[in-house]
Amino acid sequence: LTIQPRSLGLVHGLVRANGCEDRCLAVEAVPVSVLEAADPAAVHAQLLAASARLASAKRLRTIVLGGAPLGVHAADLSGRLGIPCIDPVAAGVSRLAAMVASGAGGARSAAYGGAPRKLFDGAFAFIDRLNEALWP
Repeated sequence: LTIQPRSLGLVHGLVRANGCEDRCLAVEAVPVSVLEAADPAAVHAQLLAASARLASAKRLRTIVLGGAPLGVHAADLSGRLGIPCIDPVAAGVSRLAAMVASGAGGARSAAYGGAPRKLFDGAFAFIDRLNEALWP
């Protein structure tokens, strides 16, 4: 589930490119704006309704929430629906940590396009070290 209808084509393409078509039963957008999604209370009812409908109709075993603003709903949705709802930020950070720990490099494709390198200092200086480890 995502909140960006314009990202549906990209998500479908990533599902195909990664050979997950047989495991991905649905990709849908919940009709809320990014600004609405920043207010968890404003989007929760719509997200719960869409998740429950999809979980029932498609017999889903897991729901992946597509977008950082939706991650705050993962635990509650999991509890209410009885299936795992994955917080995309937590999943991404876990994967990044595993990649760094294993010595693997970063992604070789840029599905969302490249971003200019940012320089961090102070408490966030570790991000520069992660960037250097993954993309020397």
